[in-house]
Amino acid sequence: MQVEMDCEVADINVGRISNKTNGLKNCLTQNKEIFQVIYDVKNEQKEFYKKTREQLNELLEKVDQLMIPENSYWKNLASKTCKIQLPILGIYPDGIAFQKAFEAMLEQEKPGYIEKHGPQWMHIYEGRIKPLCNDIIKSRRCDKAKDIRAAMFDIFGEDWLVRINTTASADDICSFKQSRKTKKAFECLFKTD
Repeated sequence: MQVEMDCEVADINVGRISNKTNGLKNCLTQNKEIFQVIYDVKNEQKEFYKKTREQLNELLEKVDQLMIPENSYWKNLASKTCKIQLPILGIYPDGIAFQKAFEAMLEQEKPGYIEKHGPQWMHIYEGRIKPLCNDIIKSRRCDKAKDIRAAMFDIFGEDWLVRINTTASADDICSFKQSRKTKKAFECLFKTD
């Protein structure tokens, strides 16, 4: 009888252990599922944050573009700067000196604008404004060259110089430079009384 009781107790203990083992397995399975859900939620959060950051950056870029005036404003300001500074700086101005003059004029028109944009100002100037300024400076140089050509032909006239077109071929320019009239006019430029 004692043996039977021991067997029954052993069966009960095995049953309990089996129930506990099954319970633990169920808990582990549930924990695994919970951890998987947490992992998935974290990945979704990372993706959401990434998309949100991208959209925010796009919006900030659009806001910056709205805050930065149109090219016509910059072109107008560059033209004003050229009008005032090129007689001082010359027709081949130093880039930094011209930028400082431009910034001084901008500060007069829009106080605090450069400071507000901080380090981004250099990107705005280099990428958007400087090319416009260079185009205007180049145009002013072309205007000066035209004025000099017109003055030379006005002074020497058709008797001393043969008219040449700015779209002349290389051969035409070579023959213009080697003509007797051109050489005589050139000598007169350096002749003193």
